Amino acid sequence: MNAIPLDADACYRASAGRDRRFDGQFVMAVRTTGIYCKPSCPARMPRPANVEFYRTSAAAHLAGFRACKRCLPEAVPGSPEWAIREDVAARAMRLIGDGVVDREGVPGLAARVGYSGRQLGRVLSEELGAGALALARAQRAQTARTLLVSTAMPASDVAFAAGFASIRQFNDTVAEVFGMTPTQVRAAARRVDRLANAGAARSGVARSGVARSGAAEPGVARSGVAYPGAAFRSAGTPAPQGAAAGLDKPADSPGSGTSAHRGTAAITVRLAAREPFDGAGVLKWLATRAIPGIESVQDGAYTRSVRLAGGMGVVSVTPEPGAVSVTARLADLADLPSLLARVRRLFDLDADPAMYEAALAADPRMAASIATTRGIRIPGALDPVEMVVRAILGQQVTVAAARTAVRRLVAELAEPLPPALAPMPLEVTHLFPTAATLASAVRDVVTGPGRRREALALACEAAASGELPLDVGATRDELTSVLEAIPGIGPWTSNYVALRVLGSPDLLLTGDIAVRNGAAALGLPRDAKPLSEAAAAFAPWRSYLMMHLWRAAASPVSAPPTSSPTARPARPARPTAPRTPAPRTPAP
Repeated sequence: MNAIPLDADACYRASAGRDRRFDGQFVMAVRTTGIYCKPSCPARMPRPANVEFYRTSAAAHLAGFRACKRCLPEAVPGSPEWAIREDVAARAMRLIGDGVVDREGVPGLAARVGYSGRQLGRVLSEELGAGALALARAQRAQTARTLLVSTAMPASDVAFAAGFASIRQFNDTVAEVFGMTPTQVRAAARRVDRLANAGAARSGVARSGVARSGAAEPGVARSGVAYPGAAFRSAGTPAPQGAAAGLDKPADSPGSGTSAHRGTAAITVRLAAREPFDGAGVLKWLATRAIPGIESVQDGAYTRSVRLAGGMGVVSVTPEPGAVSVTARLADLADLPSLLARVRRLFDLDADPAMYEAALAADPRMAASIATTRGIRIPGALDPVEMVVRAILGQQVTVAAARTAVRRLVAELAEPLPPALAPMPLEVTHLFPTAATLASAVRDVVTGPGRRREALALACEAAASGELPLDVGATRDELTSVLEAIPGIGPWTSNYVALRVLGSPDLLLTGDIAVRNGAAALGLPRDAKPLSEAAAAFAPWRSYLMMHLWRAAASPVSAPPTSSPTARPARPARPTAPRTPAPRTPAP
C-alpha cells in the first residue's frame, strides 16, 4: 500500500469541519501566522490562499512553521498509514519511532530498509517532506514536550529521555518547534493547570497545553508518582554535552551507550488512541494469555517485564477512554521513547476505526459485531522473540495448553529481574529469555513432538543470528518466508507472528477453528475456501475482521439471517476424539 498524495481541497474541508479523524494524518500550516495546526484546531479557519498542508510535522518544521500552542498538533495519535503500509517510507517511519536513528544513526536506519543513506533521504523527502534526521528530531520534540508538561523530571533528564544528544540541542529544538524555552513550556502548563483548578478554563478545556485537573490532554498526563531525578543519574556524573544537532549519530547520544542517565524511578505518561478504542478488549486478550512471572493483568492494568536497548524494564499499561496510561521503570531512561512506541503498537493506538469499520459494515452480517464492539484492535507484541515461541508452541493446541508450555519454558530459562525493578508489581519477577538462550536450550527443555522442538530451536537460532527479521522495519513477506523455510512451520504460524509482531492489517487465518466458528456465528461461511472468498471484500482490513471472528467465537453475538449457501452453523463438538489433528487455535 503506497501513500496517497495530499489533496489540498479535501484537507481544507476536513480542517474547516474540525474533523478529529484526520488528526495525526496531516497538519495545516498558516503562512500569515507562521504556525501549523492539527485538522481539529478550534482556532478561526484561515483563507485557503493562506494555508499549506504537510504530511508530517517535521516537514512543517523545515518549512519554518511552529506548532500551535492552542491545539497541540504533536499530542495526537500517529498516522495509521505507518502501521498498514510496507513501502520504504512507512518502514522507515516505524523504525524511527522505535528509536533506530538515536541508536544507530541514519546509516543504520538505511541499512535496515535495504537502501543507502542518500536513497532513503530522497524517498523520505519526496514523500514526507523531510529526511530521517528531521523526522527523528520531530519525534524527540514531541516526547520532550510530553515529559515537560506531564512529569516533574529535571529538564536535563527530559532532554536525554527524549533522545537529544545535548542540552543545547534540546533547548534549541524546543524553542524552534514550540516558540518557547523548556522552562516556559512547563511554566505555561502549570499556569493553565492552576486556572483550570480554579474553574477559569473556558468550556472545560485548558487553553495552552494541559488539561483540567484530573484529566490530561490527548497524549499526556500528570505524573502518577513523584520523580526523583537524581535516581536517573550516576552519583557525581554530569550530563553529557556538546554534540551538534546535525550529526548522523552523536557520540554521546543515549543510544551510544555513554548516557549516564540510568535508574528505576517510575514515570507515568498518557498516550492518546484514535477513537473509538476497545482497550478493554486488548486487556482481556492479554489476560487470557498472560505468563506468570513475565506478565500480569490485575486491577485493570497489564504489567510485564521488557528488554530494551539500554537494559531491563517493567511497564504497566492501563486502558482508559481514548487513551492508555503508561507507568514504566527503566534501567536506562533513554529507552523511554522506544518503549512508548512499542506500547502504541501493543494496543494498536494509531489504528483508524473509521476506515476499517466502514469496510466491515458494508456487509450486513458484520453489523451486530461492530455495534457491540466499536474500535476493536489488533494486540501487538512487546517481545517479538517471545511471540515466535508462543506461535510455535501454540500449533494445533488450545490457548490454555500453549500457555502451559510457555510457562514451563519460562520456569527453566527466564532471567530474574533485579530487585530495583521487581517490586512493580510483585507478580512480575522475570524477563523472557533471549533468542540466543533459547536456541541453545530449547531442545533439552521443551517437551512434545520432536519436529516442533526442532522448529522452535531453528527459529530461535535464526532470530539470534538476525536471519529472521523481527523488527518493525521488516515486511510481512520477509518475515513469513524465513519462518516457512523452517521445517515444521507453516502459513498459520508465520502469519500469526506477522499479525502480532508487525500488526499486519490484512490477514485471515482460515484454517483456525476459532476463526471458522466465529464466522459461522456471524453468518459468514465456515469452511476455509468459501470464507476466504467472502472475506476478499473486506481487504485490506481482514485482520480486523479476524479479531471480530475470534471475539464472536468466544462470546457469540446474534447474527442476521443469511441466504449464503455456504454459510452454516458451527458444528457441535463430538464426544469422541477426532481422528486427525485438531485445527489450529490462536496461540498465546
